[in-house]
Amino acid sequence: IKILSLKEADVRVEMMPLLSKKIEIASVNLIEPDVTLTIDKNGNSTWMTQKLSKESDGKADGETDTAKTEDAAPEITLNSLKITNGRLLFKNQLAGSAQLIENLNANLNAESLTGPYAVKGDVTYAKKDIEFDLKAGKLDGNEKIYPAQGKVKFTDIDVEGEYSGVIAAPS
Repeated sequence: IKILSLKEADVRVEMMPLLSKKIEIASVNLIEPDVTLTIDKNGNSTWMTQKLSKESDGKADGETDTAKTEDAAPEITLNSLKITNGRLLFKNQLAGSAQLIENLNANLNAESLTGPYAVKGDVTYAKKDIEFDLKAGKLDGNEKIYPAQGKVKFTDIDVEGEYSGVIAAPS
C-alpha cells in the first residue's frame, strides 16, 4: 500500500546539537508530496503499523501520552518545513467517503515535538482556494488545554474567519 510519494526531498540537519543529544532540523523541503491515508473496510488505518497500534492501545492505567513520549523522545526542533504543491487524499472505505486536498503550499516550524507550532500557506479543497495562518502554543499533556490562533480565508468567495483561544482535549 502506497502512503507517500514525492518528486524531491531535501533535509538539512545541524551537526553541533547532535553532540548534546538534540536534533535540530534546519530545513525540510518537500516537492510535490502525495499522501494517501486510508481506513479500510475493516476499520484499519493504513498509516498505523502493528507496533504503533499496540503502543497506542497498551498504555498503563493513568499513563498519559505526554509522559510516555517525554521519557523516550529526544529534543527535536524543526526550524522549517516547506511543502510545495502537495496533495493529500483521505479515503474512508468504511464510510464510503474521500476527501482531497490539492495544491498545498505551506511553511511550518516547531520549536519541539510538543510545540509551539506555526504554519502558513494555501491549499485547494473542494475546488475552493484557501489561505491559512495557524499557530498553536506548547502542548501540555497534563492540562490538556492548548492555546491556538488561526486565520482562514476562502479567496474565491472573499470570506475569512479568525480564532484565538484555547482548544481543550476531551477528558
